[in-house]
Amino acid sequence: MSSPLTYTNNELLAILRDTQTIAMVGASPKWNRPSYFAMKYLQEKGYRVIPVNPGHAGKEILGETVYASLTEIPG
Repeated sequence: MSSPLTYTNNELLAILRDTQTIAMVGASPKWNRPSYFAMKYLQEKGYRVIPVNPGHAGKEILGETVYASLTEIPG
């Protein structure tokens, strides 16, 4: 079993500062699900959030196309 990744506070802040796009695995189109709230919150904070959910691939959640897997996301 591998050890968990650890980051300093400064490393985490740099990741959050430099990141503009986030893939959200398990994003839900249902407004009452926690993933929907999280995606909406991140979008409101200026992040582009790409939803990943095989059951909703090809549809849209909060204006973003849903992909079936991480490998299907272009770029």
